[in-house]
Amino acid sequence: MDNNKMIITISREFGSGGRELGKRLSDTLGIPCYDKEIIALISKENGFDENYVAHMSETERA
Repeated sequence: MDNNKMIITISREFGSGGRELGKRLSDTLGIPCYDKEIIALISKENGFDENYVAHMSETERA
């Protein structure tokens, strides 16, 4: 890969296999894969509860 930043977002439903797809894709492309770790990181860096951040990440915004 080149030095450009790459973000791939995979929207999924429970039981769809999206987590496995994301992990395999990250392995193939040689890039990190974040799942629940990103929620924990955002929570810690901003002083929010993990449940709040998880809920807000799933909330549709206008």
